[in-house]
Amino acid sequence: MAKRDYYEVLGVPRNADEMTIKKAYRRLARAYHPDVNRDDPESEEKFKEVTEAYEILSDPQKRQRYDQFGQLGYEESRYRSPFGFDTFDMFGDVFNMFFGSPFATGTRTRPSSRGSDAGITTVITFEEAAFGTQKEISLESQVRCPGCNGRGSAGDAGLIQCPQCWG
Repeated sequence: MAKRDYYEVLGVPRNADEMTIKKAYRRLARAYHPDVNRDDPESEEKFKEVTEAYEILSDPQKRQRYDQFGQLGYEESRYRSPFGFDTFDMFGDVFNMFFGSPFATGTRTRPSSRGSDAGITTVITFEEAAFGTQKEISLESQVRCPGCNGRGSAGDAGLIQCPQCWG
């Protein structure tokens, strides 16, 4: 089952400011807190969902990544290389340059996410694996940019590039 939209979870519009998001979170956290609803197991799940939504939408960088990629921006890379390191990490600089490092690996943890997995398969030589390489890839988002609705141009601006997705 796919997760609900974080804006929907908090009951705020996509253009909500930080204060509106914070107020919505506090109101819902009080309503669904497990200490207040000890006899309702669904409240604990709802509280976790509200908290997860707030953790993403209250952080400007995480929110931007969520707005651009949706839940896909928080999928964990489950592929591990037989070489003892995450070969996907070799592309970290490229992803960081274009997407703000949504695929960075390390000790940081990301919220787990249910939904479709995204995978990229590429062939590299032993030398490329040992010494590094640069490859060009294309990643299609399954979420439309709220700024241009997938047109690549904001509003009726014509040839002006969308400032949110750089489409």
